[in-house]
Amino acid sequence: MSEDVTDLQRKILALIFNDTHRPAAITRNLRKKNVECDQNQVVQALNDLEQRDLVERSGSKSWTAKDAAEDYIE
Repeated sequence: MSEDVTDLQRKILALIFNDTHRPAAITRNLRKKNVECDQNQVVQALNDLEQRDLVERSGSKSWTAKDAAEDYIE
């Protein structure tokens, strides 16, 4: 696990900081913003962010960012 948060992870954090989303919705929103990614990449990024204690599951499939994630949002 690298120390730096990737650009994709920063964009995911920005999307889920104030609202919970499922990986499919995150992927769809990022693609609308011309970010090249697929759902597998989003899930991998979310799992990595969970290990860093920046996001948490909200229910069985939705994710939300924790307060500590605000430092990484552009």
